[in-house]
Amino acid sequence: MKRILKSIVLGAPSGFSLLFKSVRHALLVCLVLNVLFIVPATVSANEPRSGEDLKPFMAESMTDIIQRKDQQPFVLILWSIDCPPCMKELSLLQSLKSEFSTSQFVLVSTDDQDSSAYVQQILVDHQLNEWDNWIFADALPERLRYIIDPDWYGELPRSYFYNEKHQRKAHSGLLNKMMLKTWLKQGVGS
Repeated sequence: MKRILKSIVLGAPSGFSLLFKSVRHALLVCLVLNVLFIVPATVSANEPRSGEDLKPFMAESMTDIIQRKDQQPFVLILWSIDCPPCMKELSLLQSLKSEFSTSQFVLVSTDDQDSSAYVQQILVDHQLNEWDNWIFADALPERLRYIIDPDWYGELPRSYFYNEKHQRKAHSGLLNKMMLKTWLKQGVGS
């Protein structure tokens, strides 16, 4: 025992130190292989594909969205990771995915950008990560809420139906299947 302790302290090679080096080497190899092969496979399975990242929603974003949707009706849906009814609404949207074009929806998470990984994971879980997704990116979320709608005080879920002329109709609370189908097929005010 004294010889083993002496070899550890002095660094002299012994059977124990050689074994220790071998085990340490094997663990290092396992760690490297894990990082190289297992972690990237796990990350890439849940990672958004190219072009499906969350866009930062800033003061000018609402104007940009409306301009990009030139004469196209769409639904702006505001949601948050802390909103249980929002999760139900995301599940509803997932169930209607095959019936409507993804270009008809704009999803805006009212969470801050520190939550973007979790927001993205929820979108992946609901198979909505291919949609037009945004996340609040302003130190003052109240300012963004005011820009979206001066009469909106942050209650969620909140939706806006924009017709082809971009006249809008606000809705607070859960959307239902009939409401979405009717609006998307006929448009607001039709």
